[in-house]
Amino acid sequence: MRAARIARAARTGRSPAIGARLTAGDDRAPSHGARAPARSARARYDSAAGVVAISLFVDGGWRTVVTDDRVPCDTRARAPLYARALDPSSAWVALLEKAVAKLFGSYEAISGGNVGYALRLLSGGHARELPLPPAAAKAAGAGSAPTAAATADFFGAISAALARGALVAAVPGGS
Repeated sequence: MRAARIARAARTGRSPAIGARLTAGDDRAPSHGARAPARSARARYDSAAGVVAISLFVDGGWRTVVTDDRVPCDTRARAPLYARALDPSSAWVALLEKAVAKLFGSYEAISGGNVGYALRLLSGGHARELPLPPAAAKAAGAGSAPTAAATADFFGAISAALARGALVAAVPGGS
């Protein structure tokens, strides 16, 4: 499957993902002690060569992963076999996943994934998990509804993160 349409959108600035700027997830220092970088994931596409280069934040620095623009497809459904965008003519999700799979050695190595780590790959920002109040109550063995203070703390932390421009994701069952 060729990604020419999404590449044209990226070159003209109409793509919401390839070439887009993403903000860092959290303004606190990452666990390795360095500040989160001021830039974000970037992609470049050479349609003549059929090559995509995507920069991802890995081990404290930006690394460019170069791959071809062909993705594994379900031949009957004529769609990418793994991740895909809702818009069937958009290839950026499949190309980004291919770059991450190449970085980690295979699609199998990234099966299931981790939302926090994915946000870090894209933004270079620090990620942390906030347990939902009911899950926190069950984990503590209380088995009852969370206290008003626990709920206020949880939503206060989310509000503060959003005010800093953080990326926030809700994931069922944790990730």
